[in-house]
Amino acid sequence: MGCQEQIDAGDYPVDLALCAIQGRVQALQEYLAVSRSMVRNRHARARELRRDIRRLRAWALYLSESRRRPWWWRWLSHGARRTTLEPGTTNSGRSGLGSRGVQRLSAFSVVERAYAALQEEYQGRLLTLRLAQSRHPLTNRIAVIDEMEQRVQLLTSMRALLARHPAGVTLVCSVISPALRVRHWLGFREESVFTVRQ
Repeated sequence: MGCQEQIDAGDYPVDLALCAIQGRVQALQEYLAVSRSMVRNRHARARELRRDIRRLRAWALYLSESRRRPWWWRWLSHGARRTTLEPGTTNSGRSGLGSRGVQRLSAFSVVERAYAALQEEYQGRLLTLRLAQSRHPLTNRIAVIDEMEQRVQLLTSMRALLARHPAGVTLVCSVISPALRVRHWLGFREESVFTVRQ
């Protein structure tokens, strides 16, 4: 992911989240291209992948607009904070959720997986850097290791925060995703929300 190395310190969590979403969208688009060539269940799988990509783009738009905070963002943010899980559910898992409840939280799963994928990538890099440092210590590598550790910790915190509001994430995605689809149908050019401020 090209934006990973250019994160601006002022908006570090937002830019880090956008990098995670961008990486996941790219991965799903590649998978979508491959799945089109598969004969069995290709239409259903392609439809599901396109829906997940729209949800990720919706979440990315919500994150990027958090810098400007327009009226619709404030309204949606307020609604997302107030949205809770259905009665009988717990934050520790999906026990007690019916099949409809699990389906409604699938947007949360898609977003959370994007964060998890970037965190796993950073953890892999961190392991490689630490191994290299133990064999051939370099002073400039220490700063890179510290930076990578900070990113892993930030992603852990972001995932924990996300897990406290799964229904809020679902609300955001379910409101913005259809709006993006309508814009696309009307022929508006899709603005890239994966911009990292420099």
